[in-house]
Amino acid sequence: MTETTREICHLERIPLRTPYDEVVRRIEKLMEREPLPGRSTLVVDATGPGTPVVDHIRRARMSAGLVSISITAGEKATHSAGINHVPKPQLISNLQLLLQNRRLKIANQLHEARTLRKELLEMRASSVHHGDLAMAVALAAWQARTRP
Repeated sequence: MTETTREICHLERIPLRTPYDEVVRRIEKLMEREPLPGRSTLVVDATGPGTPVVDHIRRARMSAGLVSISITAGEKATHSAGINHVPKPQLISNLQLLLQNRRLKIANQLHEARTLRKELLEMRASSVHHGDLAMAVALAAWQARTRP
């Protein structure tokens, strides 16, 4: 049996208050870069203020598959109305498992690599606050685990 290692090769923070259409254009440009076209899925946080971003992305009809995840306080992951509802503890425990088993690598040359590492160290399932980069990685890791 082989284990898959995931590597984070791009990190980018889009500034707060960036207009949604500009966010979508930036995502489209990223998803057009090799090796992504035709081989990728875009995983988006659909919790609270993420909902309008998901709506804008859907309207843009990108070539990449779209998975939207709403972070919940529940105990079980569910799916309804095109949105995955995933408990925060599940997201974090899955990410912690990847880290403990050394199956998640962060490219050192990334501008935000240090920030991400700090956020990952501080991330707790019981905390209301979480780092945006770490949570983005947790969403992608959950999607990769549930649908490789």
